[in-house]
Amino acid sequence: MLFKTCVKSRQTKKYEVIESDYPNKSAFISDLKGNGYMVNPDKVVRSEVYNYIMNYTNCEEWDWINYQIDKDGNIVETNKFNERHDKRMVKLDKRIAGYKNQDAE
Repeated sequence: MLFKTCVKSRQTKKYEVIESDYPNKSAFISDLKGNGYMVNPDKVVRSEVYNYIMNYTNCEEWDWINYQIDKDGNIVETNKFNERHDKRMVKLDKRIAGYKNQDAE
């Protein structure tokens, strides 16, 4: 699969867009890190998705998480960002409830 992302070089501190063919996303990320780049794993996506996000969205955090390619090869929007956000909110609510219980004792 052809993956594409924007990375930052640890040496020069300059940003670069890198596109390469790898069997999976994790292999691409580990190779980039091994070559001295800082990588945000959420922004490593298939090349078609990267181009779509750059051309047709505002490049917000949720765009990188929500857009993907379906089985038919079409770019579709999912609810992954909302699901991830909801899980974080549940964890936060539990932590807050735990602190309130400690204060009550």
